[in-house]
Amino acid sequence: MKTAELRALLDRHGLHLSRDLGQNFLTDADLADELARKAGAEAGDFVIEVGTGLGVLTRAIAARAARVRTVEVDAGLVRALQAEDLLPANVELVHADARELDFAAWAREAARRGLNPNMLIEFVDGSKTMIEMAAVSNATGLVPDVRGMHGPTTSRDKLKETFALKEHGGVLNRAGVVDYGIGGVHPGVFLVVTTDHPRLRQALVYRDMGDGPYYTLFRPFHLCSIEVPLTCAMLAIRKKSNMTPLNRLVSEVFAVAKQDLSPGHTLEGIGGCDFYGLIDNYEIAQGEKLVPVGLAKGAEVAKPVERDAPITYGDVRHNENSTVFRLRQLQDIWMAGRISEQELLESVDRIAQE
Repeated sequence: MKTAELRALLDRHGLHLSRDLGQNFLTDADLADELARKAGAEAGDFVIEVGTGLGVLTRAIAARAARVRTVEVDAGLVRALQAEDLLPANVELVHADARELDFAAWAREAARRGLNPNMLIEFVDGSKTMIEMAAVSNATGLVPDVRGMHGPTTSRDKLKETFALKEHGGVLNRAGVVDYGIGGVHPGVFLVVTTDHPRLRQALVYRDMGDGPYYTLFRPFHLCSIEVPLTCAMLAIRKKSNMTPLNRLVSEVFAVAKQDLSPGHTLEGIGGCDFYGLIDNYEIAQGEKLVPVGLAKGAEVAKPVERDAPITYGDVRHNENSTVFRLRQLQDIWMAGRISEQELLESVDRIAQE
């Protein structure tokens, strides 16, 4: 970027160099490439950069690394970078003060839990919770009250007040829903129930569950790594299942862009820089042709997708010969009533034998 181009760009967006922020912009692309090389950026690396500026060094790093997360405190520069489309698809731009970010926190937390960073990020960005609640929804018929659920800040003692109907001071528009709470709930699991039956209400009062009309059933832990083997043993030995899906989908978890996505970019998997998951009713997701999170990885972006916009089938190109894609097509056709269950099973058998 030449000096004249730099000045023209700043003028277009009404920007000026800030002495308070110590702003000095690198404009020499050759020097930027040399700096990226000396920094050791290589294929497969995930690089964090502080101070995006106008993205000259950022682009040089992105040309060498798999992905870059760059942090810029100046809101004007962030707007300019986005408006001028100055950053490539493998760059995630974060508007924040780097002094207030704990860059090592996610890595330390992942190491403490024995997780890779992507697995931890899918917890942090909410995708894991969306998938878990969709599993409950599709086994029970309970629905998300709103897209992405409410996820209010609450505590164990306040659950029955928080997850009450709005006319009773809570957040819910209706009963019979899946949701989650943030705050003093993790790592527990809970149910909020209500009943009009006088005998049951009398028993709940007797057990110090409160006077109603809402009651909380709470277990202060869930131990997935222990419970999964027990479920497998129950299936193998007792021929029983802990949870069985209904013969229809109630909820869907679809992909939402974490950053602006450009054509030609191949989407990473869950817990990466490209998308997070949100839950909604299956019929709504189908009607809007939203891409399920399970089909997002490896899809090629065909149209620009703005940050926080749902990703639709029309926005990406899939490998339509992949087993996962074909199975999902069969499932949707079956759900729409276009083939019988017997035809579905026969098609699945054919795919398995290929």
